[in-house]
Amino acid sequence: MRKQNIKILLLLAFTAFVYAGAGSSGNEVLRVDVGARPIGMGGAFTGLANNVDAIYYNPAGLVQVEAMELSLMHSEYIIDTRCEYVAAALPVKNMVLGVNTVFLWNTFDKMDSVRYPLGSILVYSSATTFSFALTPLPKGMPELSVGVNAKYTYLSLDDFFQSAVVFDLGILYLFDKDLSFGIVAKNFGAVLNEVSDPAPMTIRAGLAYLLTVNQPEKSKAKAVGNAPKNFKKSSGKNQTKGKSGGRFQGKDLILALDVEKPLAGDFSGAFGADYLIMEDLNARAGVALKGTDMNVSLGLGYVVDNLKIDYSVIFSSFGLLHYPSLTVGF
Repeated sequence: MRKQNIKILLLLAFTAFVYAGAGSSGNEVLRVDVGARPIGMGGAFTGLANNVDAIYYNPAGLVQVEAMELSLMHSEYIIDTRCEYVAAALPVKNMVLGVNTVFLWNTFDKMDSVRYPLGSILVYSSATTFSFALTPLPKGMPELSVGVNAKYTYLSLDDFFQSAVVFDLGILYLFDKDLSFGIVAKNFGAVLNEVSDPAPMTIRAGLAYLLTVNQPEKSKAKAVGNAPKNFKKSSGKNQTKGKSGGRFQGKDLILALDVEKPLAGDFSGAFGADYLIMEDLNARAGVALKGTDMNVSLGLGYVVDNLKIDYSVIFSSFGLLHYPSLTVGF
């Protein structure tokens, strides 16, 4: 059984590793990109991070969430592995709280030493994140926001289990209403059991720039990013310079650039764009360079009342990977 367990463990790690990119440390569930909108932009979201997916990409960006959001995503992943993702963010007084869970799973046939079938086993790896973000100096420096994540990861592999607690620290700074910068230290922590399998610690930084390409018709109704109507119901208390402050209104194009350095790997990068085609429809494209691999992604976002439907695909060496998601605004 030990050899069988090792094979399954390697397969699960390889599954996440191929898409996640460079780096050789474990806890690979922490490296899987989530959220159809950021994925459609190649994962270049650190300097933007203006929806519930900020929990994963840069928790400091949660301060831009002005009403409760709930997001769900499912992906038929690589080598029959499936990825489930749920995230929620809630503004509370002067801060925003968030939680998400990423769940990778697969089933395998279990056999004894002479290959006699013993049924199937569920192999899964999960990461649950608790997040909060605030503007620490609302009067002195409203352009600066800070966010912190605490994550609990768990791997179940037949009779093998592993868990870890890791942390993220993110910063988002608005140079002006058009340009923002984000930086995040991700996955710093330790494994809780006796197996040495360190978390994939990384430093990631990004820029986001907002432009106006085609006015005035589109900007009268919606801003780039395509927020559902209920997301606009927040009171004026969140409309400060350090938060979203309506800075997306009148803009129909976002350009974003990310650079990442894993402590156990080489530099990687991503570039993405989000364009408001019409009042309720966004188109996205991105390129992610990870090690020697290059993944191209495309995506669409559509709003129906308080619902936002996003769909992205990645052109990878394993074929076309699909990422549909649904976000609800309250």
